[in-house]
Amino acid sequence: MDFTKALPLLLSGRRMARRAWVVDGKWVAYRTGYMDGEGIPVNGNTATAFGVPEGTPIRFRPYFQMCEKDGTVRTWNKGDDDILGTDWYEVEGIGNLDPANRDVTRLDADQDVVGTSVPLAHSGPFAGDDEPRGCAIPGAV
Repeated sequence: MDFTKALPLLLSGRRMARRAWVVDGKWVAYRTGYMDGEGIPVNGNTATAFGVPEGTPIRFRPYFQMCEKDGTVRTWNKGDDDILGTDWYEVEGIGNLDPANRDVTRLDADQDVVGTSVPLAHSGPFAGDDEPRGCAIPGAV
């Protein structure tokens, strides 16, 4: 599907990926932000980056995040290839990113997933592929 069809799914809370990313195990999720009231109190890391005291409430606008193969999360830097891509599909069965489980999937020097992980269910072109892919959390459904 193209991005005009993927965007409404993202905005409704679904996780999406592109076939171009599947070997990397990446997926994208929409975050609603924190716009209510004064926002949320920031942690020490954010406070340092913004030059405010820890706990200062800040309002965050909605944004997209990308989960990488190793289970780390970052802001998604959308490019023309992503926006114009026609290989978008919905990702299911990723599970959560519980802090207690963050170290269960690690990357070796060849960028292969090693350690304890579970196969993830993709509804895209590699559905049924048993190779563990990013953000694998043991016990995830």
